[in-house]
Amino acid sequence: MDGAKRGRLWRWLDERVGLAEVEKLARKKQVPVHRHTIWYYFGGMTLFLFLVQVTTGILLLLYYRPSAEEAYESIQFLMTESTRGPRIS
Repeated sequence: MDGAKRGRLWRWLDERVGLAEVEKLARKKQVPVHRHTIWYYFGGMTLFLFLVQVTTGILLLLYYRPSAEEAYESIQFLMTESTRGPRIS
């Protein structure tokens, strides 16, 4: 698919990081046929759960304050008001 058929985001990223070259490399790569075993699915589930943990940890960096004075208040804020956006102080 050429750049004319892609969206603006694709073209913007392609200009900056060269996504077309990465796509070309990925299209050449052959993925071996695997047996659908329980270990294959455990690997996928582990990756998914790791990504969830990393994402929630990054989001927690925006709100949680680990100091002894502010820890309780930051947890209360997370449980009651965190859907309103980040707190700026």
